[in-house]
Amino acid sequence: MFHPSPMHLLILLVIVLLVVGPKRLPQMARSLGGALRDVRRSVADDDAPAAGDARRDAELVEARQQPPAPTPEVAEAELVAERGTVEAGARAVPQPPSAQA
Repeated sequence: MFHPSPMHLLILLVIVLLVVGPKRLPQMARSLGGALRDVRRSVADDDAPAAGDARRDAELVEARQQPPAPTPEVAEAELVAERGTVEAGARAVPQPPSAQA
């Protein structure tokens, strides 16, 4: 990579001064500084969502690894299968035995 020495920078400054002129040099420096600031902001803004995406991806992977929560109908069917009864209010009503074929 190119590493400019102080002599290179001085020569570059003299060339820019001759091409642009002393009146427009401060304006050009401000424009260049503003452009660099905008580039840095856009790079920082591009990096921020990437961190959020990684966190969101990790949450999705974790959610996929967990079994889905049972629906109320499934939970009730499992309860009936365990107990053999359906609870109706405060009393339990026995289920008729299922017909076996």
